[in-house]
Amino acid sequence: GFYVAPKAFMLRLRELCDKHGILLIADEVQTGAGRTGTFFAMEQMGVAADLTTFAKSIAGGFPLAGVCGKA
Repeated sequence: GFYVAPKAFMLRLRELCDKHGILLIADEVQTGAGRTGTFFAMEQMGVAADLTTFAKSIAGGFPLAGVCGKA
């Protein structure tokens, strides 16, 4: 399992990252691929990460992982 950060925390974290030029990285390995109701858990927070990691369930049992980022 995993603990979900409160939405207010994630919104404030996004603000701080923007203010200080820090990349916000979302590790969606455990929470991605629809496990939380949306494809990525960050979608429920209304926060867009600069980089998102994902793996495991996206490949149907094959060892595959990926990282996506903003252009």
